[in-house]
Amino acid sequence: MVLLDRPDAWCEAGRQPQFFKLLDAWFPKVQFFAALSPSGRGRFPARLLEQGIPIPEPQPRRRPAPHRRLPQGTVLLVNVDGTLPNLALMKLSRCFKAQGRKVALARGVKELPRAGTVLASCVFSTAPSAMRVEILRRRYGATVQVGGSGVDLRLRLAPDIEALAPDYSLYAELGDRALAF
Repeated sequence: MVLLDRPDAWCEAGRQPQFFKLLDAWFPKVQFFAALSPSGRGRFPARLLEQGIPIPEPQPRRRPAPHRRLPQGTVLLVNVDGTLPNLALMKLSRCFKAQGRKVALARGVKELPRAGTVLASCVFSTAPSAMRVEILRRRYGATVQVGGSGVDLRLRLAPDIEALAPDYSLYAELGDRALAF
């Protein structure tokens, strides 16, 4: 691959078509990318232009959606990392629902809603997971409680919560399946 920056600025206008034809003939298996002015593009050989890869138009940036706020009293459970359903979060969900509270699940740390009570579970002790935990702490401050094997192996759910059956409705995609450890 060869990048050519404005070859029309340093190659004589009358010789530009021959220059590109020569490059194509000498190096048939090399890809050339050329930034051309509108006049330089007009002098570019049409046959070679047909072989070009169209450059997509830049897309306008999406405005970030405003952070939604969960209904008053809703507990936000955050599955910081991992793609499997989180057993600790399912047990916490069961506990809070038994208290009559609503529960919402967030996967990852993008587009998190505002919430008064936030509990997060981090399974892996990797740099990306640590970064996600830091994002949570910056966003929610002292109101977030983070646990899991990725944070501290000694942290455990309270025995009465650990004894609860998991709330499988937290992960609707499980359907009628279950997890066991």
